Amino acid sequence: MWLFDFLKPKRNNDKPATPKTVSMTQPQAERVCNDFGKFLAERQPIIKDASLLHHPKARIMSDLEMQEQHVCDIANSYVRSGKCLAPKEIVKYLESLRGCRVLLCCYSDIEAEDRNTVTHFNSFRSLRDVPPEEKADCMHLLCKCGSRGMEAEVPGFTASVNLLAEKILLAEKMKQKEECSPMQAERRVSSVP
Repeated sequence: MWLFDFLKPKRNNDKPATPKTVSMTQPQAERVCNDFGKFLAERQPIIKDASLLHHPKARIMSDLEMQEQHVCDIANSYVRSGKCLAPKEIVKYLESLRGCRVLLCCYSDIEAEDRNTVTHFNSFRSLRDVPPEEKADCMHLLCKCGSRGMEAEVPGFTASVNLLAEKILLAEKMKQKEECSPMQAERRVSSVP
């Protein structure tokens, strides 16, 4: 085992590779990875809709893994050649590939009954731009759709996200209750001895 072997992606042998989901060459995989990186650099949707991706999700994931494997092999060749460590650029690139894989997991297929609502929420630039009266529905869909892909990678992820969403909504409700009209503020001040 070489120094960078621990960074290599773990293969899931349960998923059969098909020509539609796997690039045949490393340059093709690199192109798909670059396309996904450009997609992420552009405005990302609030709710991660897999139909917005430039390539099928399974192919992107497979190609990200192939690219990670390739970069780990390059890093290990530095080590084998007697150089102490691979250049920092290689390590940064590996970290960005890992980050891309995590982000890709959040993308899921949107159910037909949610399609119009997801399109509506994705018309906003960010979650902050969603009207307050629609924010709870948006958060619910965000958690529902985003956690689908993550659950396969991280068991228990959905329960954690649902709990976090409830805490965020509760905090917003508490904040709204604390904001009061000037008349209510007057009553509070006058009741203080």
